[in-house]
Amino acid sequence: MSVSRNCPSCEGSRQKNLDHYSRPPWNIVQCDDCRFVYLANPVDYSELEKNYAWEKSIKTEWAYRQKDRPLVDGFSKA
Repeated sequence: MSVSRNCPSCEGSRQKNLDHYSRPPWNIVQCDDCRFVYLANPVDYSELEKNYAWEKSIKTEWAYRQKDRPLVDGFSKA
């Protein structure tokens, strides 16, 4: 379960979605008050460890990079 939060820098609640940098289920935003960029909906630590550990998600990430971002994938492998 993800948690919605205010800006971790200034505690501001007004934010602008940065859809270009976001990828479901992650929502990257910029604070309207201090312009800090952060993840607006992080998962709690227990879910992060259980469901998003690198050794569990690496194959999905590789498939995503090869299909949707071949240039990034190429740099990553170089």
